[in-house]
Amino acid sequence: MKVLIVEDEPLAAEHIKSLVLKYESHINIVGMLESVREAVAFFRDQPAPDLLLLDIHLADGLSFSIFDQVQVECPVIFTTAYDEYALRAFKSNSIDYLLKPIHFDALATAMDRYVKWFQQGSRKQTQQLVDLSLLRELMQGKQEEKTYKSRFVVKKGEHLASIPVEDILYFYAEDKVTLFKTTDGKRYLVDPILGEIEEQLNPTYFFRINRSFLIHHAAIDDMISYSNRRLKIILKHPPEQEVIVSREKVTEFKEWLDR
Repeated sequence: MKVLIVEDEPLAAEHIKSLVLKYESHINIVGMLESVREAVAFFRDQPAPDLLLLDIHLADGLSFSIFDQVQVECPVIFTTAYDEYALRAFKSNSIDYLLKPIHFDALATAMDRYVKWFQQGSRKQTQQLVDLSLLRELMQGKQEEKTYKSRFVVKKGEHLASIPVEDILYFYAEDKVTLFKTTDGKRYLVDPILGEIEEQLNPTYFFRINRSFLIHHAAIDDMISYSNRRLKIILKHPPEQEVIVSREKVTEFKEWLDR
């Protein structure tokens, strides 16, 4: 079996890969892509895999736009961080869906379902079940009704602290861990990966500018034009590394600031 993984969070992609190979060690992972652009290029130039594991929210947009640009002739298992209501809605339309954080039992159930379809000769029929208009309506509805996280519980030595979201300037990934800095310059370690945190926060206030940084608009001290049509961001209580808005995010970032 040939499987393609499309996931813009490197740690999440590796986790999914390990679960797939745990399910069946002989599965061939034909690619691990990070964006709509890369996925479109793959399906234009490469033969379709047997199965596609596809994150709904990618760095350069919703993955549904892949289907608008190329023919995807393989079954799809979507992954994202939405709740059980969305999970039931996807499954009721014969589209499998894995809720993040993904656990082996859930992935194994989805893979078993795919194998059953494949053995019954239903592979081509599966494509007719991907109703993009229905998916878009569902995701827009979830965005409108979603309740966003208001605080994070963190460790301070042997103690716990509850930090309100409004006190957080930015989240960032560093050395395979996720941290955030607060308005008083303190930093804290959190358990979820950056992609999961992004799903939990109100997008009116927080924006994912690149693979490593998710920032609050109040964290921005200055913005400077940078090479290759990118932007350099100067943050309050800045980290050691440069903070750059990736080229594919610049337009969306400017629109977000101008809301």
